[in-house]
Amino acid sequence: MFLIMKMKLHIAMGIILGLLMASGIWLAAHPPQGVSVALQSPPTPQPIHVNVVGAVAHPGPYELDENSRVADAVEAAGGFVAEVNKNSVNLATHVENEQELYIPYKVGFVPDKN
Repeated sequence: MFLIMKMKLHIAMGIILGLLMASGIWLAAHPPQGVSVALQSPPTPQPIHVNVVGAVAHPGPYELDENSRVADAVEAAGGFVAEVNKNSVNLATHVENEQELYIPYKVGFVPDKN
């Protein structure tokens, strides 16, 4: 009885292996047609123009990428000056193209008009 079961198992495994080999041979002889995979590169950020004015070291126009935030604009403008009112600046806010970004001074401080 044990020999018959063992023989049936060997026959079943032989059939399965034969089918796998036959399918591999068939696939090798008949490769898929017209199948292509296109790899996409990540989009390149577009430049935007932001005019930074107020309590920064070097106020003026700057070119940043479209994913920039207020922190990036302040960094491009040389950082804050000592008289900045940091409590009213949200550094995580995105900046928009052609935006004028005003960084406020401390209350009561009047900057020189050079």
